[in-house]
Amino acid sequence: MAVIVDCFKQGALRLRADKIRLALFLFYVGFTVFSSVYFFIGGFVRNGFLPILYALLFVTVLCVFEYFLKMKCSSIFLIIVFAIPVGGILGSCFDFYILIPDLDNILHGLSGFIFAALGFSLTMALFRRNDGKYFTANLMFGTAFSLGLATLWELFEWGLSAITGSDMLEDTTVHEIRSYLLSGSHNSTVDLFNIEKTQIFYDGGKMYEIEGYMDLGGLDSLLDMAVCLAGAVIFIVLAIISRRVSNKALHCFIPALDNDE
Repeated sequence: MAVIVDCFKQGALRLRADKIRLALFLFYVGFTVFSSVYFFIGGFVRNGFLPILYALLFVTVLCVFEYFLKMKCSSIFLIIVFAIPVGGILGSCFDFYILIPDLDNILHGLSGFIFAALGFSLTMALFRRNDGKYFTANLMFGTAFSLGLATLWELFEWGLSAITGSDMLEDTTVHEIRSYLLSGSHNSTVDLFNIEKTQIFYDGGKMYEIEGYMDLGGLDSLLDMAVCLAGAVIFIVLAIISRRVSNKALHCFIPALDNDE
């Protein structure tokens, strides 16, 4: 309990000392509370719990890095971090994924960037080294860390969908398929191009018709991981450029050791 109290005290001191951090925190808390209350009142229990879940997850990550690993996060880093849960809530709860089709890709790209930055910083935190000697190794670990978290997230979405009967994996409409299953052999495929529509018969004779053919989340998961990798690559490029300019420029994008100047 004492550790938790001390963590909150240090967090409060950082908020008082940094107006940008305080503004971000107040905005995020206000947005989370508003979203949860709005959806609970409307009877959308899942949407009501999701903002709380995001808040607990991201606040925990920040506490681990800033309190337990003795790191400090820049304002730019925090802006990117808080943009991810806010975008996720807007997308999945307020249907912004429908209004802005590319929002999911943007968020996964930002996630890949942030995960790579966290992985890069994690090696510095564990070994208390920031002399640049292991810069390349840190970048490699950051990329692997980003892809690992992206994979775990897709597994989480798949597991939650299977357990709760929800649809965390986004379906995608495609207009061509190549299938070993339909051919009955792995030596050839059945190729179907220019698919116009699919009729689904279910529940004793009911019929649902869709344009094209529906992929049940597989393409979405792979695309999410690919976009996450792209975000990690962008971090690598910025990290290399920033290091050549100044280590202080690099610290705009990553949590830095507390004793760094």
